[in-house]
Amino acid sequence: MSGARTATVSPPAPHGGEPVERLVPVLRLPGSPASLGPRLTPAQVRTEAAGRGWRTMAGFQTRNPVHRAHEYLHKVALEHVDGLLLHPLVGETKDDAYDAGELGIEPLRFEHAFFSRRCDGMATSRTCPHQPASRLHLSGTAVRAMLERGELPPPEFSRPEVARVLVDGYRATSKG
Repeated sequence: MSGARTATVSPPAPHGGEPVERLVPVLRLPGSPASLGPRLTPAQVRTEAAGRGWRTMAGFQTRNPVHRAHEYLHKVALEHVDGLLLHPLVGETKDDAYDAGELGIEPLRFEHAFFSRRCDGMATSRTCPHQPASRLHLSGTAVRAMLERGELPPPEFSRPEVARVLVDGYRATSKG
């Protein structure tokens, strides 16, 4: 790691024990398009959250384009916390990538959300009594394929204004 620096960090103490300082490598953050907003370090996220008066925060990670099912989960989470951090990922994710408890994170588990044509809105199997045939499900793979072809996902799946930004982003990436 040429040009790498190190920093000492003190993560939350696991299970109420003493915090352990760790030396970790500090890498230069890759650039990102200005249209995506700032790319913040963890310390900058904590500073931003404190500046907004957030005592609690939900984090949402996804490797798929954000759609209405995600939006539904964001709203549900915001019923329980002060703020929301959206964290898009690139590439595959692993369930065992970290121990949430050791990081001081309390995972919130949600049912899979979908658009219900019968309810005319977002729902889960716990809130929608209708048959599965009335539910719109699209996989992340299917949505990415649509976006790469320049097609907008159905408005029940993704807001048109969001879908247009995603299509433009996919077009810009493919030209890159």
